[in-house]
Amino acid sequence: MLKPSSVRFYLFVLTFVLLCTFGQVVGVPALAKGFSAKHSDNKTETKAINNNSLAVYQLANDAVVVRNGFNLNGGRVEGSVRQLLPQSSTLNGQSIVTGSLFVVGTPNVTLNGSNIYNGTTTGTGSSTPTNYNVTLNGNVTLKSVVRHSDAITLNNLPSVPTPLGTRDVSLNHGGS
Repeated sequence: MLKPSSVRFYLFVLTFVLLCTFGQVVGVPALAKGFSAKHSDNKTETKAINNNSLAVYQLANDAVVVRNGFNLNGGRVEGSVRQLLPQSSTLNGQSIVTGSLFVVGTPNVTLNGSNIYNGTTTGTGSSTPTNYNVTLNGNVTLKSVVRHSDAITLNNLPSVPTPLGTRDVSLNHGGS
């Protein structure tokens, strides 16, 4: 059985591959439906990844850093989420974020349903912009929304190196 730390490592590797492949730093929708891990006893274990997951760039103090607004539908984030651009975000259903949601400016925070939410706090950053929303629908669990959090700068990833050659592969039998 995979330990949570192993799962995070595989998600980080998957994220790195997606980032290198698509040339974006954050906000790439997850393309994989799951991942496989081979153990030392040659058993393979496959785990599903929530279809609503985001492939993201991870920083030391944040579990997730996203450039754009997002929708989290029944997903779980262990730690905080930092959103860099002033775009509306929605957390739906049974979504859980064990940390805070850090946002720029002063968004409108709307609560619909029976949410577990410790309130909105104000950071030391700029109070503008104000023209976007953070919405919690259903039974969302979120520590807090921290507004006035200035966006951080992300370094660009290096370009993917040019392949050294090509290969032609033919599969002639099913299961090959």
